[in-house]
Amino acid sequence: MLLQQKRNILIFLISLLFLSGLAIPVRGFAEDGNGTITAASEARFNESEIVPGKVMVKYKNDAGNGDQSVQARSFASSSFTVLSFNEQISVADKLAELGQNPEVEYAEPVYKIHLIASSSNDAVSGAVYSGSEEYKRQWGKLATGLADMSAFSSRSQNEQITVAVMDTGVDMNHPALQGSIVPGYDFVNGDAVAQDDNGHGTHVSGIIASNSVDGSVYGIAPGVKIMPLKVLDSKGVGDSEQLINALQFAKTHQADVINMSIGIGGNSKALHEAIKDAYSQNIVLVAAAGNESSHWISNEAGQLDIPTSDTKRYVSLTNYPAAYEEVISVGAIGQMPDRSFALADFSNIGKVDIVAPGVDIYSTALGGGYVYKSGTSQATPMAAGLAVLLKATNKALGAEDIRTILKTSAKSVELVTLRGKTYTNLTVSPNTYVSNSMAYGDGLIQGSRAFLIPRLKLKPVIANFPGSQQVTYDATLLNVRNTVVKASYEVSLEIRFYKDTILDRDMDTSSSLGFGSKRNLAEGYTSLSATVGNFNSAYYIYLYATWKEALPGGGFYTHRSNADTFLKRPSAPIVSLQSGTYTGEQTVRITSPYQDGRLYYMLQTIDKTFTGSSDARGGSLQITQDSILTVATLLYDLYSDDAVYQYLIKPKAVTPVGGGGGGGGGGGGSSQSPPSKDADGKMSYTLNPPRIDLLISLGSGSNELLLDARTKEKLDKLAVKFDADIIPKAWSRDKSLVIKSNELTVSFPPNAFEVNNQNNTIQFTAAMDAAPAIPNFAAASSIYDLTITEKGDPIPSFAKPVQVTFPYDKTKVNNPQNLGVYVLDEKTGAWTGLGGTPSESGAITASLPHFSKYAVLEKLPATDKQQPLPAARTFADIQNHWAKPEIEKLAAARLVDGVDDTSFRPDADMTRAQFVTLLAKALQLQSRGTAKTFRDVTADAWYNKSVYAAHEANIVSGVNETDFAPDAPITREQMAVMMVNAYLHATGKKLSDLVITQEVKYSDEGSISDWARAYVRAASGLGLVNGTEAGNFAPADPSTRAQAAVVLYRMLGKIK
Repeated sequence: MLLQQKRNILIFLISLLFLSGLAIPVRGFAEDGNGTITAASEARFNESEIVPGKVMVKYKNDAGNGDQSVQARSFASSSFTVLSFNEQISVADKLAELGQNPEVEYAEPVYKIHLIASSSNDAVSGAVYSGSEEYKRQWGKLATGLADMSAFSSRSQNEQITVAVMDTGVDMNHPALQGSIVPGYDFVNGDAVAQDDNGHGTHVSGIIASNSVDGSVYGIAPGVKIMPLKVLDSKGVGDSEQLINALQFAKTHQADVINMSIGIGGNSKALHEAIKDAYSQNIVLVAAAGNESSHWISNEAGQLDIPTSDTKRYVSLTNYPAAYEEVISVGAIGQMPDRSFALADFSNIGKVDIVAPGVDIYSTALGGGYVYKSGTSQATPMAAGLAVLLKATNKALGAEDIRTILKTSAKSVELVTLRGKTYTNLTVSPNTYVSNSMAYGDGLIQGSRAFLIPRLKLKPVIANFPGSQQVTYDATLLNVRNTVVKASYEVSLEIRFYKDTILDRDMDTSSSLGFGSKRNLAEGYTSLSATVGNFNSAYYIYLYATWKEALPGGGFYTHRSNADTFLKRPSAPIVSLQSGTYTGEQTVRITSPYQDGRLYYMLQTIDKTFTGSSDARGGSLQITQDSILTVATLLYDLYSDDAVYQYLIKPKAVTPVGGGGGGGGGGGGSSQSPPSKDADGKMSYTLNPPRIDLLISLGSGSNELLLDARTKEKLDKLAVKFDADIIPKAWSRDKSLVIKSNELTVSFPPNAFEVNNQNNTIQFTAAMDAAPAIPNFAAASSIYDLTITEKGDPIPSFAKPVQVTFPYDKTKVNNPQNLGVYVLDEKTGAWTGLGGTPSESGAITASLPHFSKYAVLEKLPATDKQQPLPAARTFADIQNHWAKPEIEKLAAARLVDGVDDTSFRPDADMTRAQFVTLLAKALQLQSRGTAKTFRDVTADAWYNKSVYAAHEANIVSGVNETDFAPDAPITREQMAVMMVNAYLHATGKKLSDLVITQEVKYSDEGSISDWARAYVRAASGLGLVNGTEAGNFAPADPSTRAQAAVVLYRMLGKIK
């Protein structure tokens, strides 16, 4: 955002990109030149730090995606949608376009995230540290008193705490992490196995939780559970969509602490909302400040680079997400040869809460070994590990409690100051230096001290500023177990006014609060009151209480309580011309809503960017081509949020001689006619739901878009019509389309079908007729002729099965076990069973792959005049078999057959063709004729249609590009893959949607093929497959007919 850029430019003086002679007609604005502090010249975001062809959108309550040029996918958190579009379209243009959509609350890029790069420099180890190898491996824990914390938190207590590590995954097979890993998720590859393929996440996890294998290497909190959430690929790159979904996963699965040794390429509003959501659940969030600085040059003691070439000192600000207020930001320190501590050469500054050892940290490596790494990535899990120990000691400690404890117990002694150091990009007052608080925060974390030093907790009693300028707080001194510490320290209530324009929070203006704001604790408690006066029309106020801890050698530490914050940012500038399409050159006037302050603008055209500023009087700009205008206000050292305008400029038209003009049409709603009889005497009804009602329903929190076609009259024909663009709007919000009539309920899952043109009309039709006599069957319902069309053209089949609930007359049913939904083959006149799930209310639900004519029928017992049933309900050779119940139920539903009328041969191998035929029959799959040809699946093969129907549904594939191997026995791992794919097809889910709540591991997991491992885990977690009694999965063993029947039965139970 421009706001964030202005802060960066005020601090870092980013060079302007203006070319010589570049100008735009302006009046009242000063065009900024090189070296000034009032200009922003970059785009609103760094193009290299965003994902092309994607934006993230938060819609308002009554909105959906109406853009025909995009594909939309809803977030795990339903507030957000990710829109995908042609990468040739500029993200800035798409954002500006969405910004003018009244249905959009806000839109932003999908930002790239990256690991906070770690260094593995053996030369550094030798140069900085002396002493034994054993000391080097443990120096970080020894320096912070974290080498042995068993006196404060036992292993059994640690085992009750879960840390979500959002990183590159974890080496699942590392000996030192065995028993520490709980189910997580791979958001990069979309499966439940968050296996590390980089090494960064494994190193981070080991710092927190590794168990001692050789007696010397162990984590801060042995026994704690690691929840690996893979948001970075093998190169250490991911995006904000994946990170937000990971935060949602961690919250849903009750993580206690989240470690983020990662950075993001921009300030994401959507990510911040996800962070605040997790924080509101008292999850402790810890993140790395970043590694982009260089504090030590030439031969200075903290130098980690090559001294002869490292001669420029520069600094970078804390990365997001560490920069968010709700996150504990961790910087890194290294140990000098004299055992003092200095800020790590690379550690970023600004919003830093605490520091921890981050140079040459020894921890677990990918592949089972160990390695030294350096970075704030390594410092962060040190702090997260201490947070785990605190949480293990007292689970009632909230996120803010733990932050206060970490900051209160940190020590700033022996930290080398950076005062007096000159930085090449800190040259404009007041930001010309790096203070200790900017670099070290409150200091170096301390293990035992965190459990021994009390903290001051501030709780508002009266604090509704600015409604009342009187504020009152209770101040209580508490220990780690939330017991009051009966001490009598003097405590003071302090107020500060935050300034966006400075880095050093010690430079924020403070103000005296007068009588009542300073008192002594009585038995560990007191009440503090103050009047907050002289506030402005914009303010960022934070209040906290302080107390002083006396030091043994004299002097004291001043500690702060938690803070209470009040924020009202200034309004954006007033712009005279609203976004829109205009003809010819336009004048845009920009003025301030205040008498004071300063205005900033950035005008982006197709090939240039202009920036400038003015005082509160403002000025005007001439707009001559398509442009994006971004404006912001600076008032009382606070920036407003950006305001963005998009102008499309058309050239003036030349009026033709003798020409005239015409007018345009308007819009309309819906005029709904009641049911009536048609020419054939059939009671008919057409529902045309008002578009505004559909839009409101799309914006609701429901997971379905309901079209209610129920009437008082009994209908013979029903039609439902609506605009085709409603379909992608519903799909983009992950909503099912549900049509309810007096008799039917039809539920289209998201992405059941696509529309060809959003300007067309969709029509659903249901015609009901009495069922004629059908040989071998008793009709329990009418015949329902269902169709769906787009602009009159039938939609022949569905990408995902449509769930339809049909009514039936219970008085016409003799044996409910023989009841099912059947479809009519109009060419042959045959009725084919589709199964179905009857209810006691007289309804039955079936999954339909396409629309046709359907009826609820009861299969009649065989008689001399009727054809015999194709198979028995039970078989002689399964009477004592473990799979007997499942085989009998599938046989009753006509989904499996015996090899003859009396035998099933449950322990015989099942072929690939046989198993796929079972799946196709159970899911009513039909081939659309689009699949490629396997050379070993001939046109006349009995399994031809089943193989190709399953292949088109992405349930099965060949053993190679050209062969299916239909007669080969299906292996257990092949069966697991097919079953999971069938489950995904039937439920409309993706593999990434599956949340496995129980970790399932087999002793022979290493022998499972790479392509099958994630599916085997998913099938095990879903309860579809089991291992052997010996704890093996036996992936290459053939599956038996009994095993196939059981997993099919289980899968059908999951999708009903």
